Amino acid sequence: MDDHEKAIELYQQAYDSRCKVLGESHPKTLVTLNNLAYHHGQVGNHQRSKEMYETVYILRCKTLGENHPDTENAKRNLGYAQKRCEGTE
Repeated sequence: MDDHEKAIELYQQAYDSRCKVLGESHPKTLVTLNNLAYHHGQVGNHQRSKEMYETVYILRCKTLGENHPDTENAKRNLGYAQKRCEGTE
């Protein structure tokens, strides 16, 4: 198991736990999901990565608004993930 695969396992556990304790829209939960999406992208799971980044973006829009810096960052990450998906089709 490489470092990214191990990170996926650990971030998934942390994400599941944070969803239960803090809720799916909590900022710390969304940071964890964002990190999980990054590692999925690093191992080539581009579609899964894109889906996770999309979730982060949608939830940040709802909780922080479209113009918040964290929402803008999520939008940028989603854009990068969409480009990676287009490159693998």
